[in-house]
Amino acid sequence: MAFGRVARLDGDRPGWYLTGVVVRLQSRRLGIAAELTRRRLAWIADRAPEAHYFVNALNAASIALHAGFGFVEVERLASGALPGIDFEGGEGVLYRAKLG
Repeated sequence: MAFGRVARLDGDRPGWYLTGVVVRLQSRRLGIAAELTRRRLAWIADRAPEAHYFVNALNAASIALHAGFGFVEVERLASGALPGIDFEGGEGVLYRAKLG
C-alpha cells in the first residue's frame, strides 16, 4: 500500500507541490516512492513548468529521493512559514524542480 499527493498552494509561495508520499513499511526500498514521484511530476508537468516540495531539513531520505528528480533548494523555512506546517526541529526546506 502506498500513496502520494499533489496540491496547488497559493499565498506567498504559489505553485503545484508534492505534498506527501507514504509507502507501507514492508514495501519500502522497492522504488515505489520514486515511481509515485515520477507520476506526480508528470501530472504537474501537464499544468505547470515547475514543481515544488517542502521537507523537514532533517529528512535525508526525502531530500535524496527528490534530488534525483532535479529538485534544488530555494529557501530555508521556519515552522509556520507555510500555513499549518510545523517542522520538527524547527526548520524546513523549500525545493523547486523545472519540468519539461
